[in-house]
Amino acid sequence: MSQMISLWRFACKLYSQPTEKNAYLQLQDNNAVNVPLLLASCWLAQHQCVVPLVHVTALQTMAKRWNDHCIQPLRVLRQQMKKAISEEDISAWSLVREQVKAAELFAEQQLLQKIETYIQQQILPTAEKATLQSNEQWVDHVFTIVVQCSPTLASPPQVCPIIADIILSVVPASSQMSYDAVLERISQ
Repeated sequence: MSQMISLWRFACKLYSQPTEKNAYLQLQDNNAVNVPLLLASCWLAQHQCVVPLVHVTALQTMAKRWNDHCIQPLRVLRQQMKKAISEEDISAWSLVREQVKAAELFAEQQLLQKIETYIQQQILPTAEKATLQSNEQWVDHVFTIVVQCSPTLASPPQVCPIIADIILSVVPASSQMSYDAVLERISQ
């Protein structure tokens, strides 16, 4: 297996691209997708890992627990603060809201570190490497892992364009298909 950059660095790199950031936020807000788990699935797919179902389930359980009990409560608080802010309190509330946002981001970082540790200890030592020789095989591989980790992405046609963008951000440039070809392939 090639040298892997940390999951956190990979996530920051993907998330720093404006179209990617918007895609992930849209999936999070409109489709209840756990973005740290989605980023981890992209990280695994990029490294051609085949992930057994038992590990997918363990990752989903870990991500759900962190999301339900740590990340989501912070997100809800941050969103409520944004709605409740008044003109006279804007500067003080904004400072506190930024601290809540920083805590939410830190919680996501901690989850990504837990996921990475699990992957390194439980998945990578025995992981099969997918043999991906064609562009279509790359697209299928990334799509399969993404949908395994985030099953809510399997059926809604409105998320296909977002998934196509994500796939194109993960698949190596030498193996990329056009956006339209990826969209057609995953819409089948």
